[in-house]
This record gives sequence, structure tokens and C-alpha cells, in this order.
Amino acid sequence: MKSLQSNTLKIVLDGKYRLEDRRLVLAAVVLSVGLALAAALLRPRAGPAVAGLAAAAALYTGLSFPAFWWGGWILPVSFPLLLALSGLSLALLVRRRLPPAPEVSS
Repeated sequence: MKSLQSNTLKIVLDGKYRLEDRRLVLAAVVLSVGLALAAALLRPRAGPAVAGLAAAAALYTGLSFPAFWWGGWILPVSFPLLLALSGLSLALLVRRRLPPAPEVSS
């Protein structure tokens, strides 16, 4: 069974790879991370938003490998994940600093 490095080297040396338009990928990542962080800030509990962002990051990372192996697409991975992690850290820090939301009596 080939290792990831040897498969990557073979595809790059054969010239069978395609660089995707990074602006389109990063725009989609920024939009989805922004929506997830807004949900983490605005929802009463941040747990589901954090779990959703972690699941989306794992799915994106998991799909980038088959996209490279089968289609030869090189998708950016480290920058979107760092963006998601730093944004999530900032959102949770801001959430901790904010006063609790007032309760509405019915």
C-alpha cells in the first residue's frame, strides 16, 4: 500500500494535479466559519455550534484527501482550519466576557 507522501509525490511529478481557485474555497470557508461563530455567540448554549464547527472542519479535512487522490485537486487545508480555530477561540473569549442575556418573563 502506498503511503500518502509517495502518492502525493507521484501525482505532483506526473503533473496530474489542479490547483483550485483558492479565493472561492476561502470565501466559502470564511462564510461558513462566520455563520458558525455567530451561532456560538448568539445561541443560549455554545455547545452545538462548537460541535457543528468541529464536525465541519473534520469533514472538510476528510474530503480534501479523496479530492486529491481521485481528482488531483489541491485544496487549502491549514489556513481554513487555523481560521476556524482562531475564530472559535475569539468567539468563546468574547462570549465569556459578555454579560449574561436578560431573561424575558412571559
